Order: sequence, then C-alpha cells, then structure tokens
Amino acid sequence: DSSPPQMLDAEQRRQATVALQQTTCPPSLFEELLVALSGLGTSPEPLDDPFLIERGRVLSCGEVRVQRAQALPPSCLWRAQKPEPFGDVDLLRWSRLLPLADGQLAFCDSVMGSVRHSGRAPTYAFAAICFDGFGPICIGWPLAGRAMGGSAPREHGSEGAASKVVLARAEVTRNYVDGRYSTDSQLHRALYKLPWLSHPMCWSDAGEYASDVAAICMWTSEAGQQSEQARHGAELASLAGGRLPSSASTRQVFLGWVAQQAVQTLPLAADAAGTLRVFTDLPQIRTHLSHARFKLVESRTQADVLWLGEHLRDFASLAGGPLLNQFPHESCLTSKNLLSECVAAQYGRALPWMADSFTLPQQLPVLVIHWHRVRQCSASPPLFILKPWSSSRSRGHLLCDQLAAALVACTPTFGPRLACRYVERPVLLDRRKWDMRVYVAVRSLSPPEVFVSRQWYARVANVPYEGAPLDVKHAHFTVLRYDGVAQDMWPAEETVARFEDVHGVGSWRRVWARVRCMLALVTQLLVVRASSAPFGTGQCRAMYGIDVLFAESADWQGELASGVPAEAQAADVQPVLLEVNYSADYGSVCRFYPHFIDDAFALLFPGQDGHDMVANGSWEQLELPL
Repeated sequence: DSSPPQMLDAEQRRQATVALQQTTCPPSLFEELLVALSGLGTSPEPLDDPFLIERGRVLSCGEVRVQRAQALPPSCLWRAQKPEPFGDVDLLRWSRLLPLADGQLAFCDSVMGSVRHSGRAPTYAFAAICFDGFGPICIGWPLAGRAMGGSAPREHGSEGAASKVVLARAEVTRNYVDGRYSTDSQLHRALYKLPWLSHPMCWSDAGEYASDVAAICMWTSEAGQQSEQARHGAELASLAGGRLPSSASTRQVFLGWVAQQAVQTLPLAADAAGTLRVFTDLPQIRTHLSHARFKLVESRTQADVLWLGEHLRDFASLAGGPLLNQFPHESCLTSKNLLSECVAAQYGRALPWMADSFTLPQQLPVLVIHWHRVRQCSASPPLFILKPWSSSRSRGHLLCDQLAAALVACTPTFGPRLACRYVERPVLLDRRKWDMRVYVAVRSLSPPEVFVSRQWYARVANVPYEGAPLDVKHAHFTVLRYDGVAQDMWPAEETVARFEDVHGVGSWRRVWARVRCMLALVTQLLVVRASSAPFGTGQCRAMYGIDVLFAESADWQGELASGVPAEAQAADVQPVLLEVNYSADYGSVCRFYPHFIDDAFALLFPGQDGHDMVANGSWEQLELPL
C-alpha cells in the first residue's frame, strides 16, 4: 500500500507519548517512534523489517523497530499444559515476554526473540507499550554509542524514520532482564537469568555467562549455603526481637518506632450522659452505627473516637487525644510481606496454618532453593500464587507453576510481590472453593484483650473447583463481587450446617478451635511488638477482617508441617491464613448481622454493656500464648 500513513490524532499522540515516557526510551527518539506508530494505523505489519538475521544472529538493523505484539493476561500464561501460544512455554520463549503497564505481558515477534542477551553492554533496548487503538506494540531503539559499534550516535529524527544504519561489527543485543528490580547483589542478577543459564547460545558475552554460572555454583556450594543460612538466620533473629524486616518501607519502620515511644495517654472520655462522639470517614460505619452510647459528629476536632479508613501518619501528634481505630505498627499484620516474614521469624516455616511465603525480590534466593527442593520431591511442579504486597480484593494475583514465570514477575511493572504456596486441595462445599471472612477485635495489647466474632460469613466461588484450569478466575478466587459478578455468600450458621452435612454433626467444633488457636498466634505478633507502649494500653483499638481458607489436611504443603499436635490426623481439616485486612468491608457482614457494628463498638469502647457482647455469644475472647 503506497498511500501515506494515517497519522495519530491528538489524543492518541498524547497517550502514545505518555506510554513512551514510561519506558527508558530517550526523548530524542520520541518523534521517530510516533511516526513509526502512525504507520501501523493502516497495516498490522511493521513499516519495514530492518533486521537482518543469519543463522539465528541479528547482523544489522535500522534505527527503530515497531512491531505489533500479542497481549497475554498473566493468568493465561503461567500454566504450561495449554496450546500455543500460551502453553508449552520453554525457557527460551520467556526472552520474548515484555511487561505492559497494565500488568499484562506482550508476547513479541520471533525476530526480537532472536536477539541475544548482553547484560554488560547491550546495543538495543526493547519495551512494550499500549494505548487506545494501538496495542500492544513492541518498540526497539539503539542505545547511544553502542549500536554504532562505539562511534558517536547520529542526530535522531534528522533524516526520518526510514533511514538505516548498517551494523558492520556490532551485534544487536539486549538485556533480557532489563526492568527487573535493581540490586547490588550479583547473586540476584544471576538468579534473574536462571531460565537461560542452560542455553549458552543465548548469550552474546561468554565472560558474563561464565561469571553468572560461577555465582550460582558458589551460592549452591556447601560454603555458599552455610553463608546464606547464617545471613537468613540473623535476619530471623532480628525479626523475632521486634524489628521489622528489610522489606519494610521507611514509613512502616517509623511508625513501628512511634509505637514504642513513651507518650501520655488519657482515660476513656465521655460526656455526662456517657456518650462517645465518633468521627468516621467510612460510609458503612455511618450507616450501621446506631448504638445509644455513640453519637456521630462531622468534625475530627469534636470526636472522642476517630474511626478512619485512611492510614494515620501522625500518631505522635495525636498522643493523648481521641481514641483511635489502628495501632502504629499494625503493618506487621496488614502488609502481606511483613506478615509472612514476622510469622516465619516468630514461629518458623512449614506451619500447617500459614503457606510458605517469600518476599520478592528480597527473598528470591530462598524461593529458588525452596522451589527446586519441592520439585525434586514431587512428580508435579509446586504451584504458587503471586500477590502484590499491598492490595485487596484479589487484584493482581497470579497463579504460577513455573519458576521462570515468578522471575518474569519480579519487575516494577508488576510491583513487589509475595510468592505463597497455593492450597491445591481446599475443602469444597457444593463442589466449590470457599473461604471465611472472620473479624478480630483488639481492645488492648497490655494486658492483651483480643476477641473473635462468631458472626462471620463464607465467600463462595462461582465455578466448580475440580479440574478447573488456572486461568478460570471464578473457580480459584473467592472474591468476585467487586468485579460486578453475582456471588454466593453464606452466613456462619448456614456454612456450618453445610459443612456438617458433609463431615458429620459436631465436626465444625474442632475446626473452629483450630481457627481460634491460629488467630491467637497471629494477634500475638502485634502484642510482642508494642506490649509496653501506651498506644497499646489505652488510646488505640482495632478491628481486622481476616480471611481463612481450609485445606483438606495439615500436610497440605506436601510434608507434615511442624507444630501439628500429635493427636491431629492428616485427614483433619486445616485452617490456613490468607491475609489480615485493615478497614475491612463491613457491608456483607452487616447484611447477615445488622447489629454487628453496634456490638463491635460496644465491645471495643465498653460502658456497662461491654462484657455483654461476650456473654451473649456474639464475641469470644481469645487466650493468647504467653
């Protein structure tokens, strides 16, 4: 087609510019790339094929390359037992995957896949972008001073997109792991390249290949593993002593410090009628709080109680002020990465009630060792779920049975993640997967006063679980209603009745006892980190929504977990902690139990009726371990 290319309109040009700015592409190439993108408006093919390939090696190319790509939802990519192009993904094909800003991946053309790896001196960079009407698009551009074999770069844009530079000596190479989390550790950089270590022909620099192989060999040696275990043990000891892990943000560390400071607190304040004034920014609290002892006010300055959905950042300035619904250091529970690391430090790994979990990218070496150990002992690869550190409602969760997929996800585009063993044999009801949303109220940390609500509910997947492929979200995930999908939810009484129809009358009592024991151990993490701080004795309260899944047995991770009581049988149903949520959704629980919020406030801010909530059976007090 000799007709002139259809240029981008103003909005498309703006979106394309924003997309390009999210890459490392230099501004001097923007105009050339925008012209090339316009050329795709009339044809699915690139403007030209500037790459010359001979025997699998790229020998020459033009200044830029623009090629349509195929978007792969990550949930469709991880499973290997599927037809092309989503399945049978051998290790070499991972080199053709580039992350998109929306959390998907671009599966790029075979020409780009022929470009070999160079981490030390790549000559080209590649990225994938997506914008309205054009996407996904794979783009490539020369790195200054390298694509010319070391000579000075030409002035981009002066001769238009069609001009060519023939590379007489410099091979076109790229960094396969460009965009991964930067680290000063040679071991981490080598681990990112694991999928290609068994394919030396993929490497342009033999010296880099030998260096990375040597790093892996040193790490897997007896001396290297002793060093790694010593380092990991030192961090666990530091965590057990109350410090937050290295993956904690600066803000989380600061608030943990605030929780330990000596500040003056005031006793529970109320007016002459015994009424507490409550300010809240949560519509569900404003709708359902009708208890006579509490009065909603419109200003924070008028409040005796601040019940906020936002995370407080100025605890020190609030010391001695209103009562609060959060503790400064509660991120050790509510942040997925901190929860898993604090649990491992306090109680060890291989727990029956907690999935083996690894903070990425910090604990990538530990994950690799664990993955290979499990793989050697099992006929099938281990299945992991990758979760963003701080997200809710199952957003961004990926199911993964290939280590290479976990390595691909270690990018800022996907965000830091927690890799958790997936419960492959969950307890089913009505052939479907389900979990429990249960609420825990913390009235004091010193002395500990912790309660669990008997008013909980079950969230049920929409599709039968057995045999469902991993990309069938409605079979594997139990949080669907936020996607606008109708979903079954059952109150506690109905769930228990369904459970006992399958497992026998009275069988739930033993499971509930295990749930209580698990919740006590989890809450203990909060207690040991601020038991002596005044924020934990009078001014702060909290209520957490805790999600619990149920595995068929205590050895659901493939080996009998430590900490299982001697009398427990492998066939016993085992509760497994999923996550702890701050400012949890109260809409569903209030639909089943309209007085839930009133009962919770009466329990947390007791007057004469505070202990009635325990006496009437709606809440139970948890006995925490010493």
